[in-house]
Amino acid sequence: MAFIFPVLAALIIRLKGAWKTGPFSLGVLGPVVNLAALLWLGFEIVNIAWPRQPVAPWYQNYAVLVVFVILGLAGFAVERHLRRRNGAQLEAVPEPETESEPELLNVGP
Repeated sequence: MAFIFPVLAALIIRLKGAWKTGPFSLGVLGPVVNLAALLWLGFEIVNIAWPRQPVAPWYQNYAVLVVFVILGLAGFAVERHLRRRNGAQLEAVPEPETESEPELLNVGP
């Protein structure tokens, strides 16, 4: 599951036109390979989560989906709690004053 997020983020950045090429680039094929990787990862997530054993209890067949939902809800709850806590703190903190020129530190003799 974790592999799909950077691939999706890279595709979004490519489609927005903000992608900066490095020393190695696929050129025009970059977005095509990125989309193919995203589709393959989506297929693999469904393939791994698909129930395999009809004689097994439901919780064994759907364990991946159940754990994914539980972790997603827990992450959502933690994120919401942190946003509420940090949002209240951010409103209470005044913005720092900006100076026209930064101060330089005297490091040498």
